Amino acid sequence: MLGVAVSARSDTTGTFDFLGPLSLISVLHSTIDVVLCSEIGTITPAPCPAGTYGDVEGLISSACSSTCSSVSGVISCIPSPCPAGYYCPLATTVPLECGSTSIFCPKGSPVPTTAMTGYYTTWKAYSGTSVTGEQLELQYVEGYSLAIQNQTTRSDQHICEKGSYCSGGVKKLCSAGTYGGSEGLSTVACTAPCPAGYYCPKGAADYTQYPCTSRTSFCRQGSSVPNAVDTGYYTVATQAGLRTDEIVCPTGSYCIGGVQYLCPERTYGNTTGLASKACSGKCQNGFLCPQGSTSATQSPCPAGNYCIRGVKFLCPEGTYGATANLTSKACSGRCQDGYECPRGSTSPTQSQCSAGSYSRNAKMCAPCYPGNWCDITPPDCGADYAFCPL
Repeated sequence: MLGVAVSARSDTTGTFDFLGPLSLISVLHSTIDVVLCSEIGTITPAPCPAGTYGDVEGLISSACSSTCSSVSGVISCIPSPCPAGYYCPLATTVPLECGSTSIFCPKGSPVPTTAMTGYYTTWKAYSGTSVTGEQLELQYVEGYSLAIQNQTTRSDQHICEKGSYCSGGVKKLCSAGTYGGSEGLSTVACTAPCPAGYYCPKGAADYTQYPCTSRTSFCRQGSSVPNAVDTGYYTVATQAGLRTDEIVCPTGSYCIGGVQYLCPERTYGNTTGLASKACSGKCQNGFLCPQGSTSATQSPCPAGNYCIRGVKFLCPEGTYGATANLTSKACSGRCQDGYECPRGSTSPTQSQCSAGSYSRNAKMCAPCYPGNWCDITPPDCGADYAFCPL
């Protein structure tokens, strides 16, 4: 039978033969199916170019593909590039895995490419279907599902999103207490510590989303969560109402729920950090304790008054209070005969009885009884000008 002109040369895998024009040789034997062809020109085996691979024998094109066609004597082959996630140096027969998360190999890579600073590496299936943007953000964090898959066949790189930083091709969330306000961060410090008045959970991108405004908590610089105010402390705030710190309750006050209150009237607070409206206790008898007092003897009870547990009372009618710090309703004693002592008197002779009246250990002056007379300074009975009752 008459044969057809074909190439029957088998080369070493990973190289291809460039064949010159073929001349037909007739082989007259009915059992031979392959027609042998002699070559005119030079046979030059060449390695598959870097970025491609040849995994079969008999390749005839630098495309290193077994899928070829001939149109009008021109051979056309579909290229066989190295798949994504792999690299193919010169004369590759089997694509090599890219190697690690710090490098990536796009389709057709001759060598791995090192991930840029502030970028992390990703992978995609042979189908070419990429992961979604949402998956990039949520699942490529260190330890998450996409991050732990295909670590040796990374095919692309992606800039680190806000709230994260990238090192060695791996994405990590910004640590709690810091925030990542821009893309492409590459250190654990991220952008900066969370400012005072805010708290930053792990992976925070915008610290203003986490204001610290409750009176019962505060946020110093670098806070990861609001800090509960300690017992006996109050929180301080900026004009914008951001709680930035706590301060121990000073003497004369008590603090509940992060708010400072003055010790009530009739009580005192002589230590810091009080947490009850009882403060340090009641005012001492004979003294006054106005609101915010720091001593049990804050202010002396004034003359004409007596004070019991910080409550001031006027000395009763018929008595007087000649000194401060009195502690009894008896005050300093009874009013002197011939005088009256209204409430709050400070002298036993506070107010002299007028002519025609008298007072004897009484609250007020009273008119003389019939048959008696009363001078301002009555004479002793027995004087020739004095008239005394029987």
